[in-house]
Amino acid sequence: MCEHTGTPYEYISDKAEMAKVCSAWCDSPAGDNFAPPVVVDGDMMVSQSISASLYLGAKLGLTPAGYNDYKAMQFCGDIVDTFEGGVGKNNEDGAALKKFIEGDRFARLMGNVERGVS
Repeated sequence: MCEHTGTPYEYISDKAEMAKVCSAWCDSPAGDNFAPPVVVDGDMMVSQSISASLYLGAKLGLTPAGYNDYKAMQFCGDIVDTFEGGVGKNNEDGAALKKFIEGDRFARLMGNVERGVS
């Protein structure tokens, strides 16, 4: 989103630097962010993919007319359910993944995602 809007940003991957804002690598955390991604914008620090994306979208003016915070969170949750809870949960075994992808639940999840973005 930052690249799309030409907004300067700094990408940090060094764990020692991330430990300054993430409690995953720190025994005495100063804040409430566990792990990346973390958006640091002045005094505001937002972690978790969904929250960070929604924050940046609003901050950078990328929210379209008719945008609804609650539906956006629902759609993001649907994507997590589909790919982390479904595909990711079954990706260690080819037969299990094939069964999931060919099953009714995946088709229903993907149909829901498609209806949400169309």
